[in-house]
Parts: sequence; C-alpha cells; structure tokens
Amino acid sequence: MRGQLTEFGTADLRFTVEEAAVFLKQTMGLELDETAVATLENRTEGWVAALQLAALSLRGSEDSGRFIADFGGSNRHVADYLLEEVLSRQPPDIQTFLQQTAILERFCGPLCDAVTGTDAADGQMSPSAAVLEQLEHSNLFLIPLDAHRRWYRYHHLFAGLLQDRLLRQAGQARANDLHRRASRWFAAEGLLEEAVHHAAQAQDYEEAARLIATIQSGQLWEQSNIGLLRKWGSVIPDAVYHKVPRAAMVVSAAEMITGDFQNLYHHLDLIANVESVRGEYLLFQAILVRNQGDYIKALHLAREAGEFLDENDVETRAMALMQMAVIMFEIGELSEARKTLLFAREILESKKSSGFNMILQLDQMVILFHLEQIDFEGARRVILEEIALAEKGRNRPSPVTGILLATLGDIYYEWNQLEKAAEYYAQSHQWAERTGISDIIIPTLLGEIKLLCQRGEMEAVRPKLRQFRSLTNQSRMDNIVNQTEMIIAFFYLRLGQLDKAVQWTNKSGLNIIDRPDYSRRYYYMRLIAIRLAEYRASGSQDQIPQLLGLLDHFITVSQQAGYQHTTVELLILRAMALDIARDHIAAVQNLQKAIDMAQPGRMVRLFIDYGPALAPLLAACKGDYARLLHEALLADMRIQGLETAESESSPPLDLTPREFDVLQAIIAGLSNKEIEEKLVISHNTVRTHIKNLYNKLDVTSRTQAIKKAHDLGLLP
Repeated sequence: MRGQLTEFGTADLRFTVEEAAVFLKQTMGLELDETAVATLENRTEGWVAALQLAALSLRGSEDSGRFIADFGGSNRHVADYLLEEVLSRQPPDIQTFLQQTAILERFCGPLCDAVTGTDAADGQMSPSAAVLEQLEHSNLFLIPLDAHRRWYRYHHLFAGLLQDRLLRQAGQARANDLHRRASRWFAAEGLLEEAVHHAAQAQDYEEAARLIATIQSGQLWEQSNIGLLRKWGSVIPDAVYHKVPRAAMVVSAAEMITGDFQNLYHHLDLIANVESVRGEYLLFQAILVRNQGDYIKALHLAREAGEFLDENDVETRAMALMQMAVIMFEIGELSEARKTLLFAREILESKKSSGFNMILQLDQMVILFHLEQIDFEGARRVILEEIALAEKGRNRPSPVTGILLATLGDIYYEWNQLEKAAEYYAQSHQWAERTGISDIIIPTLLGEIKLLCQRGEMEAVRPKLRQFRSLTNQSRMDNIVNQTEMIIAFFYLRLGQLDKAVQWTNKSGLNIIDRPDYSRRYYYMRLIAIRLAEYRASGSQDQIPQLLGLLDHFITVSQQAGYQHTTVELLILRAMALDIARDHIAAVQNLQKAIDMAQPGRMVRLFIDYGPALAPLLAACKGDYARLLHEALLADMRIQGLETAESESSPPLDLTPREFDVLQAIIAGLSNKEIEEKLVISHNTVRTHIKNLYNKLDVTSRTQAIKKAHDLGLLP
C-alpha cells in the first residue's frame, strides 16, 4: 500500500494444510493422501522452501511413507539449504549460540545464559535475551511462545540441523554438558519435568533419579508429574534405582495410577528390602493385596506401613490411613472407616502446606460414604466443591477432576437424567485420554457402557466390554480380573444374553448355599441376580429357599452396619426371589421397603436396570414414587423394543399391607371368620378390607377377585 510499510513474520508466511496440499499437487506434481500432507506440513511447519525440498526428495524415494516419517533437519537437501542460505551467513558467535541453545525445546534469555555460560552484569539485560531479540528481528526461524516474548523455540527443521551440527562438531560429551547446565537451571526454577528431561538427555540418570525422588506423595496426581514419570521412569537403569530407592518408589506410584502393572511390579521388586523406603513399600503392598481380595492381610500391611513412615510425612501417612478406610468400608466396618478417614483428614490439615491432591483423594471416600447412605445430593455438592478446588490447583487442574466428573456422571445416571450423565462422561473421557490414568478410564468406560445398555445398543457394547477386559487383565490381580468378569456378566444379563451371564456363574465357584464374608457381597449379588433370571426362565423354584437364606445373610449385616444403598439392592433382589416363589404379597412388601428407602436419594436406575421382571411388582407398589419408577421402566422397555402391553395393562393396586394379607387369605380359600382369627382383626375390619379390595381390583365377588389376582400374577 502506497506510503505504508507492512511487515511479514514467520507466522504470516506459513502454509496451512490446505495450501500445502495445493502446492504439493499443483506445483510439485505429487499425489499424496491427507495424512501424508498433514505430516509434512507439521514437520516443515508450513515453510514453503522446506516443502519444496521435501517434494524434490520424494520424487526419488522408493518408500514415501518412511521418508515423510523421518523427514527432518538432517535431511541432505534441507541441511544444505539451511547451511548455505541461513547458518553460514551468521557471525561465528551467533552460530555457536544457535548450536548450543538448540538442545532446548524452549528457551528464554536467562536459560540461554546458563547453557552458554554467559554472565549478565548486575541490573543489566540478559546478554542472551538481546541475542534472541536480534534473531527474532532477523526472522531467523525463531518462534515466540508467549505474548511477552520471553519464551521461544526454534523451527523444528532448523533445530534439527543445529543439533546435528553440534554433535558433529563438538561431540556427545559437549552436548551432555549443555544438557546438564539446562537441567540445573530448570531445577532451580522449580520446573521439574524439564529438569529431569535434560538430566536424562545428558545420560546423567542418577541426577534424573534424584530429581524424581523430590516429588512428594501429594504431588503424584499432578498431571505434569504423571507424564514425566511415565516418560522417564522406565528409561532410568535399575542400578540407579538401587542408589536412589525413593525414585523407584515415586515411579511405582505413577505406574500404579496409570495401570502400568508390568513396570510397577518390576520397580517394586528392586526396593523390596530397602529399609529407607520400607513404609512406602508396605503401603504399596497393602494396595496390591487389597486388589487381590485379601482384605485382612491388606489391613495389616497398611497398619504396619504407618509404623515405618516418617512422622513428618503427613501426606503418605494420610494415604496409609485412607487405604485402611477403603478396606474397612469393603469388609463392612463403615463406622470405623469413617473414623479413620476423619483422622487422615485431621493429620493432613495439620500441615497447611499439604498438597491439595491428597485432600481431593480423601474426599473421594467422603463421596463414597454419601452414596452408600443414599445422600446423592450431598455427594453431588461435595463433587462440585472438589472440582472447583481442583481447577484452582497450582498451575493446572488436577487429574482427580476426571474421576470426579465420572462420579458425577454416575449420580445423574442413577437419577435417570441420561443426557446430563452423558455430558459428564464425555468430560471425564477427555481426561482419560489426556492422562492415561486407569482410575479415570475404567469408571468412564463403565458409564458409557451403562448408557449403551439403556439404549439397547448391543453391537456398540461389545467392543467396549473387550476394552474393559483388556485394561483390567493387565493388572495380573485375580480379584480385579474376577470383578471384571462379574461386571461383564451383569451387563450381558441387562442385554438379555442370559446364556453368557450364566457361563460366568458356572465358572465363578460361587454357590447360593455359601455364607461368605461381607467383602464378597458384590460377587454374590450378581450371582443372585443371574440365578433369579435363570429360575424365572426355567420356571424352577427349588433353589429359592437357599437363595433367600443367602440374601438374608447379607441384609442382616448391611442393616446392622448402615449400608443403605446395598440394603436397597438386596431388598430388590429379595422381592424378585419372592415373586418367583409366588409369595407376591411379601415380594411387594420388600420392594415397597426398598422404594421407601431409595426415594430420599431420588434413586431410579438401580430399580429399572433390573428390567421387565420388576415391572409387575412396581405396578403393585403404592405411592407416587413407585408409579414414577414403573413409568420409567416402561419407557426404558419401549426404547429397547421390549413388550410393555402386559406391564401397562396391570394397574397399580396401591394395596395396603393388611389388604394384601386379606387378599392372600381369600386366595387360600379362608372364610371371613377364618380371616378374623388368622389376622386377629374384627368382623367389620375384615368386611372393610374386602370392600376396599373389590374396589381396587374392580371386581364384585371372591371368584372374580381370585381370577383377577391370577391375571395380575398374584396367585401362588
């Protein structure tokens, strides 16, 4: 434009992927697929000269795919161009500066001073900062990374050339020395990830291990640390871990968090007999043994770990107490679990500098207590508070957010607010992909499977079940593998594939005549659900008494210990068992009790996920909430293409317990006088109950009442 000057920078001259595709096809005559073009554009960062050089080289390449994958600054054409047109034209001191700082993935003036050994005078601008300013002004392949022009990086191809030249001219020893300098600078600035990176690049693995060992328990869940440990944990030689055993402990923690069990077992074996990390080692063994299903041994190990832990290491001590609380919760000691968790929170808060990630983990147990007490709204409030806390954490949100989002999805799923549940599962899915943390991946995956089952999308469920099995089988822990097969079997039951569900029960080694400890409740609840479906399909009632005995065994413990959520599900199963035994009055009474317990928490899916078999019983229960559950189940059945006519035509009886007793007596053929004696009620009361029954059943005689009871499935 006349009278004006326009400046073009590197970003202005960069080709987009679309422009690169047109250039390569129309100008250079190359037919490349979208993936190849995108890869070249990324490697050249849209630099047209590099694209042209790559195209020239591709014409003579026999393996274009490999050439594109390997294309970089060491490529002969690119190197020749950059040497002749760029590097050779710079003064010797600038050439040296460029080569020495090329080891850095990002850099600023003070960092470059440290690496090049340049000292800044007191109060004066960093000499390297002045050089960087000059290089940027010259458009010398320098890319700013922030608006303040503090941090920069080199163009990838230019950096590749410089690194290659450094090794050729100065040698690996010189490069290692530069990396050590960079590591020391990053460590002093508290930038641990990059400090470890450069120590490892310098092949100074002992220094890398020492840096890793500085990560505290409460910092393990920070996303940057998880990424660092996953990247470098297996690179450090075993001999170094013998010298720095705490580093092996920290790496093991990250491997447990991400489900990398193969490396976890290996690194734990290296320090099995090291006294300095005895407490942490025992704590990890407690977690592993718990996941194997030996809760008593795990509890002993967690307590023993606490005896070896440093009194001042409150975060690891809190972690040991949290493991004890988890174990107590599993074995039926809910009250003790609460007390232990409260003590963990107290010692953690006694050190105000404690990491907030540890607090978030403790509060996950608090959320679990809320859910077991059917306080879903209380759990939701805690989760929202914790997510807000996690998002404020340090420099970036905590990955614990992913677990909280998945749990929030579970709450909305239970409330049958499926769109909201899907929204939260989608958010936790993003965290799962970003972090690779198994504690996020697995609950998110199970949430997604539940939604697919609700929609009856069997074909979409199968690959996710395979993924679930693949993830958990890596643990090599029998209890986790067995839990996985149990969960998969229950999903098969929900999908109507009873034969596959029965396969698990037959292989499980579980029997309805067992009287197992409370920690095995989930296995046996799934066994009972599948056996009930099997009995219903076959018409068999022979095993119902034994099955009811098993249910009563668990119900007694649940009620005594205050496990309300579990009690509700056990009562649902008991109602279904009594229904098969044709004791319909008792069945409805049990289901009514479950509904009354569940209503304050607005529980829905726990009922309707048991499917059509529950529909007649829900129809027979009284109250608005029972009708809501019945209607929700019918809606689900329509979505899944299941028959609903019988369930819809069966009117909700809304009978009182005493009216059910009278109906049962009429079905048994008792006279009014005999009903008076059996139920110990007056003649007028019997007549009132019978009148109410006739009205509710819409009949006018005993014969019609018995027939209607038969039609409704109430006749034993």
